Amino acid sequence: MSQGELQRFVKNIETDHSLATGLKEQTDHHGIVKFAKSMGFSFTLSELIRFCWLDQLQLSDDLLDSIWSTKRDHWSWAFRQIEPWRNLLMSGADEGSQMVSSQPAEQPAVIQDKEQLLEDFINLARQDQTLQQKIREARNDSEILEIANSQGFAIDSMTLLKKWSQHTDFSRPTWLGWFE
Repeated sequence: MSQGELQRFVKNIETDHSLATGLKEQTDHHGIVKFAKSMGFSFTLSELIRFCWLDQLQLSDDLLDSIWSTKRDHWSWAFRQIEPWRNLLMSGADEGSQMVSSQPAEQPAVIQDKEQLLEDFINLARQDQTLQQKIREARNDSEILEIANSQGFAIDSMTLLKKWSQHTDFSRPTWLGWFE
């Protein structure tokens, strides 16, 4: 495990302007790992995702929604992934960063309803091999949410994260535990 390398990378982003500038260009976790490797840091995608998600598990729903609804091509996306980098954001970072939904604002839902929607989606996937394969091939949480949405399940990121933490020790991809 290269957790020390990841910690070193996180710390160096905070102190090295050229690294921080390179982080601005990243639009997904794969890109962050590739960028880090190009700069001499060695850690895996799984380690980075686990690190980010463990940080995000502790956040309020509002802050988590703000992070997960940031446009991936916005310069602040990568900086929002973990607290040490979020602390580097200055005022104005939110300008133009949020995805715009063409649907009306969602009414607050009872948490059990959201969890039930996710359970229903997982049950559907367990019965539909094609859907299950799409889920297994998903590269990140956003793709899982898109797949769920395309099937009519409006699942939010926090519900997905809570479910993930119930069935995995974070040592492997998130949703594979759904099919065991």
